[in-house]
Amino acid sequence: MLKGLAAGGAALGFPAVGTATPGGCRLRWRRALNRHQPAGEPVINATQEVVNDIDHGLHGYWAYLDYRRTLRAWPVGGAYRAIVTYVGRFDGVEGALSYTGAETLTGGEAGTIHGGYAATIEGELLEDPDWPTHGFVGTTDYEGTIEN
Repeated sequence: MLKGLAAGGAALGFPAVGTATPGGCRLRWRRALNRHQPAGEPVINATQEVVNDIDHGLHGYWAYLDYRRTLRAWPVGGAYRAIVTYVGRFDGVEGALSYTGAETLTGGEAGTIHGGYAATIEGELLEDPDWPTHGFVGTTDYEGTIEN
């Protein structure tokens, strides 16, 4: 992995992010990310399963998240181009405010999350990384707890 990245959930490189899109809005996030993908094979192509993460909306924590996070990275001009994707689901928490704060949740809200981002990372690959650089690296349980 890249030197300087923390172990645990961030060992794949980046903190967890997940949000729901209101009103059935369809974002073309994969197409947008693909424009940032360099040619060739990535030097990192790892997937992590994350369970019991929590999502913070505009008015506090509102949902539990389970998702699959994939990190791919390519060397580009002395740095690395990383593309991180998330695909999973959310479950709303009874009594919490919705993501936008417009309503109080019943606890029956559920749906899918998907998205990602591209980043440039400056650093060196570790000669002996803490986690595998390719394939499935395991499941991380963040043991998230939301108390209203």
